[in-house]
Amino acid sequence: MPKNVTQYDLMISCPGDIKEEIEVIEKVVQKFNDQFSDTLGISIRTRHWRKNSYPQSGGKPQALLNEQFVLNCDAAVALFWTRFGTPTDQYDSRTEEEIEIMLDAGKQVFVYFSEKPVPPSEMDNEGYAKVQALKRKYRDRGIYFDYSTVEEFERIFYAHLTQYFLSVKVQPERNSQLVLRGIQEDGFLCENPTVLNFKLNSHQNSQTLFSEIKELYQKIDSMHMGQRILADRDENNQTLLESLASIGDKLFPPVEIEEETKSIIVSVAKMFNISLSDDFFYLGNLSKNASAVTVLGGCSYTGSPEEELKYELIEKLHRTILKFSDWMIIEEAFAGLLCVKLAIENHGTAIDEDVEVELLFKTGGLLPQDKFPTIQDENAIKYLLDTCNLKDLLSISSTAQYKTYENSQRPIFHGGSNSTVHWSYPYLGRDYQQEYRDSIADIYHYEVFNEKDRCIVKIKFDYIKHHTVIAFPTPIFLQEIPSEIEYRITSQNSPDILSGKLLVETIS
Repeated sequence: MPKNVTQYDLMISCPGDIKEEIEVIEKVVQKFNDQFSDTLGISIRTRHWRKNSYPQSGGKPQALLNEQFVLNCDAAVALFWTRFGTPTDQYDSRTEEEIEIMLDAGKQVFVYFSEKPVPPSEMDNEGYAKVQALKRKYRDRGIYFDYSTVEEFERIFYAHLTQYFLSVKVQPERNSQLVLRGIQEDGFLCENPTVLNFKLNSHQNSQTLFSEIKELYQKIDSMHMGQRILADRDENNQTLLESLASIGDKLFPPVEIEEETKSIIVSVAKMFNISLSDDFFYLGNLSKNASAVTVLGGCSYTGSPEEELKYELIEKLHRTILKFSDWMIIEEAFAGLLCVKLAIENHGTAIDEDVEVELLFKTGGLLPQDKFPTIQDENAIKYLLDTCNLKDLLSISSTAQYKTYENSQRPIFHGGSNSTVHWSYPYLGRDYQQEYRDSIADIYHYEVFNEKDRCIVKIKFDYIKHHTVIAFPTPIFLQEIPSEIEYRITSQNSPDILSGKLLVETIS
């Protein structure tokens, strides 16, 4: 009579010095299957790269191995002794990478560290140091056990394996339960989303920068230094002391604020009705030391600490003013955008994978990418691309209630950076507008499809752990305010399509 048996794949991961324990694991798994397979309908199958992987081209070896079977295993057992293993592109050890992949996916990992004696001739000191560092890393997480003999390992591993898989079987059926949530302006979750005025996701804003500028003006204005006066000397009729003084002026020329910097600082002060004392730019006897350079190749200065500090503050004021000017342009460009912020919650008892959410809007309701704010000022857009992190500015940050979108994505294994490379010709310069549009496209993870009288927005989550809330990558930007948002959710572990409507609220 046919029986339904649930098969679980157990991955074995360890460096090359672990040999006897692999045979023990196979023995323990077989013992478990003999005892419980028929009565509980559970069967465990071991998976190890030596017997389950196959030669494959087209990518990095570890990335291909992960795709072949690591990501599909239900649990893992990892062991270390003296060796740490072969490094990968992402980690110092293949085994460490496999452990982290499984843990990130919310799967069970049994980790063991061998305390068996080691012959001095076989000791890998460098590898052992890394093993101990990893052990310290996992100590706080309480996910490993030590053993001193193979017999002890067999005993504790059988106990752990049995305890875990029997608890999986006797627990009530575990299911995921997915539901969409709104995120309020204060960052708290709510049942229905509220239409918000978009604000860049940054602690920096025009008000904080302006406050910093005013504080710098006040600090500099309170620092009173004398004005350095250079005596006029007739080079053809100088005494010995005057000649030495002239040489000193050449070796230690006075530090002066550039006229363009002065002009900008004075103009901004007038704009905001900030009064400046007559000695605002005086730096006393601060001089450049032409005979010395700093470690980074900059100029060294000779003067009192107060004189050096005043010069540094004036330069900082100039930089902050320029930053304030660029930020104001960026802030104004994004001002007035309407959006809703969403999150997806799994309040079930099991992880869910390959989750896809569809949001339905009326045609014209969504702000298309080609209508995102444009920034014409070249300095401002250069500041945005080179100094700011545009992805962070547009993203939804994590809180105590929910995690960022990246926490739902499986790691991508590749040989190099996946960031967009922007080519430019030396005589043509960079196309900042194109770089900006490309960056927006990279950040905006949604797929948008227009069908007749509606617009469909799709977003995918690789996995969502149970009792976890994941924010969408960015707000959903709106062109028109909808009264409701229809949605559909499909996932690997749900046979049904979840559908419903979110009522959209507006701030009065």
